[in-house]
Amino acid sequence: MSFETSAGQDWRWYILQLRPNCLNMAITHLKRQSFQVFNPTHDVPVTRANRFETRREQLFPGYLFVALDPLGTAWRKVNSTRGVARLVSFANRPSPVPSDLMSDLVIRCDSGGRLLPDAELAEGDAVRVRSGPFANFTTMVERIDREKRIWVLLEILGRETRVALRGSELQRA
Repeated sequence: MSFETSAGQDWRWYILQLRPNCLNMAITHLKRQSFQVFNPTHDVPVTRANRFETRREQLFPGYLFVALDPLGTAWRKVNSTRGVARLVSFANRPSPVPSDLMSDLVIRCDSGGRLLPDAELAEGDAVRVRSGPFANFTTMVERIDREKRIWVLLEILGRETRVALRGSELQRA
């Protein structure tokens, strides 16, 4: 994603590698230096005390996006920022992320950087299982409970069996 600044400069997004456990430190110090950062996250289902919960995790653990002027030398300031290991570089020069790839990623995230889920499923929707042992099975959503488990009926060995799946494992048929 490119964006225009008030001075008319064209800025590009670059990837920087973080030091271990230094995400918040790096974001804080980069923002203090007036750099724009982008940290895409997503919700991951976890089981805790026999209940499904969601936990927010980085989409790209250990990495962060930062906007820089490609003609400037600000990348040296970024490399020396606390919490940053280095900018991802090729031939001793930082390499920008392709603009179309970055804009697609930004569009799929909300204003807080959280990756938006695919279209919400409802009871009765026809779905296809994308991954796991039941990949490529086609069925209908029977029920969605409060823990966001999606219950479907799959025909396994000649009989219908109720199976709970995550929304990330399903897509509309």
